[in-house]
Amino acid sequence: MTGLQEHYGRGLGCPLGSLITQLADDQGGRLALVNAFATWQGRLRDGLAAMRTRGELAESADLDALALGLLTATQGGLLLAQTTRSVRPLQVALDMALERVRAGLTAPAPVAAAAVAAAVP
Repeated sequence: MTGLQEHYGRGLGCPLGSLITQLADDQGGRLALVNAFATWQGRLRDGLAAMRTRGELAESADLDALALGLLTATQGGLLLAQTTRSVRPLQVALDMALERVRAGLTAPAPVAAAAVAAAVP
């Protein structure tokens, strides 16, 4: 994701963030965005659940919290990247969110880390 930010212009931010700003006062548009974020969070949760099923993620891991954390790190990192015109906030936010996921890994680090990286949008 940070590669996309660098490719399309350093720290240009997230089109979803721009859309949210434009639709904040439109009830129908805001609800559509809420549903879109819920879908994205659900897909992240599904990926984490698949990792758990494969034995890569501990049973004690809170899948909902991890998925929300990944989504929030992505969106917040993109917003700050747009503001600062730097991909650094996005890199730091994603690194921290992924570290939280890695804390719950049960598989050998290289195998599980690749699965975590593949789950990030």
